[in-house]
Amino acid sequence: LTFIKGYVDLLLDTDMGPLLDRQRHSLEVVRAKTTLLTRLVNDMITVHKIEHSALDLRPLAMDEVAGLAVSGAQLQARAAGISLRLEVKSPLPPVLGDHDRLMQVMDNLLGNAIKFSSTGGEIVVRLQFAPQGGAVLVSVSDSGIGMPEAALNRIFDRFYQIDSSSRRRFGGVGLGLAIVQRIIQAHHGEVWAESKLGEGSIFLFTLPLVPATTGQKQ
Repeated sequence: LTFIKGYVDLLLDTDMGPLLDRQRHSLEVVRAKTTLLTRLVNDMITVHKIEHSALDLRPLAMDEVAGLAVSGAQLQARAAGISLRLEVKSPLPPVLGDHDRLMQVMDNLLGNAIKFSSTGGEIVVRLQFAPQGGAVLVSVSDSGIGMPEAALNRIFDRFYQIDSSSRRRFGGVGLGLAIVQRIIQAHHGEVWAESKLGEGSIFLFTLPLVPATTGQKQ
């Protein structure tokens, strides 16, 4: 796929000669589909290889991870006419986590929230300490299209789509939430969703705190 994309890029850059408009359009379609397939393959690899032993676990502040993710999604949210904000009920104790993988979780959840929200909607990311579970609780809520209750037990399955029209309208192949689940479970956390059709959705996950004796990389 990388080889194909490389040659398509060369053609589009006219390194091999000028292109007709129809040729350029066709090559742009090939490049877009190749990029999509590359992402799909990477997502499939991620789903299969994520396990606890593969994580680079370090004490980290989840509010900083969430802040970076929210900042990174602001441009996309503004372009879609959606309000995006972060609420942190501080102080939050550190969690034991893999920074890059948790960024991937946040990016996937925020991307979904933006994709399924309408112009004028609101997305709120909330973080708080959950003392009863000894964890940090993170939630991403939106005011989007929501989901039927019957779908909530299946949305984390690989390749699951609520219906075929969702794939046509919103794109995607149903791996994003499977990746989220694998990463959170590898952190020994839990992830779930709450939603009603037409009333938005909220995705929640917990991350265990750094053990009292932990001070170094695990």
